[in-house]
Amino acid sequence: MTEGSTGDILVIDVGATSIKSGVVNSEGQLLHAVRKRKTPRPCAPSELVKILLQRIGRETPTRVVVGIPTECRDGVTLVGGNLSRARGDNTLIDTNCELTWRGYRLQEELTKKSEREVVVLNDAELAAVGCVAGVGKELVLALGTGFGVALTSDGVVQAIRDYGDESFEEGTYDSRLGEDARRADPATWRSSLYRAAKDLTQTYSAESVWLVGGNAKRLSPQDFEGVSAKFRIAGNGAPFLGATKIWKN
Repeated sequence: MTEGSTGDILVIDVGATSIKSGVVNSEGQLLHAVRKRKTPRPCAPSELVKILLQRIGRETPTRVVVGIPTECRDGVTLVGGNLSRARGDNTLIDTNCELTWRGYRLQEELTKKSEREVVVLNDAELAAVGCVAGVGKELVLALGTGFGVALTSDGVVQAIRDYGDESFEEGTYDSRLGEDARRADPATWRSSLYRAAKDLTQTYSAESVWLVGGNAKRLSPQDFEGVSAKFRIAGNGAPFLGATKIWKN
């Protein structure tokens, strides 16, 4: 068990491909290297709870923030999304697994079983809290295994729909803008991302757009010239900063 101060926070970022965790201090600074393990496929709630409790049990912070790659409100998951996919990205959803995620009180379960203070929210929303400036409408695009979207207004996260599995071009947002698409054809991925960013910026009248996640580092604001918003690259550190802001508020 890692020793730490009472102000430290354990941050767990659950992705469709891997689960990353790290302890940060009250300023959002990582206190040790990020730990990483593969996400099971499919991943039912009971299995994820077991993995998260093991991670929580190895650290001392009494405050925990968990970001998950699916629609979530007040710590309750609405769907399983990519966590329910049988063999990985863009494969069929396991119906039985998906049903177990609907209405699952993940925050309540983790709080009760870990005896820690736990906050659970969507991973794109967690990143949004960590990177936005808090002025006007700001859009956050999470570019990783799949594609996530979050919106804030004057720094407050707004409830919007989950885009990942919705139709986009010849597939879905996840299949066209996720890591598989980038690996297969980087140029087409960039073009599709440009069109999606432009459409979403217009839909939400966003003044700023933040790019987060592993693939954000492959881009620059100049890639989005012609889109009527200011683009910024936040990368992978946003969830850790987001966790500190959640507890400060």
